[in-house]
Amino acid sequence: MFLLKEINLEMGQAEYEMFQDIPANENGAKNLCNGIPFENFSYFLEM
Repeated sequence: MFLLKEINLEMGQAEYEMFQDIPANENGAKNLCNGIPFENFSYFLEM
């Protein structure tokens, strides 16, 4: 079962890895987090 979670600043390594598994461009949807280092993940969450 999958659950949707609201993005928040408390997200960590598990969520980061999930975003890295999603392609950067999939069917016209863009994953701006794909390929960024974990150290910059919190900046992505603030966007």
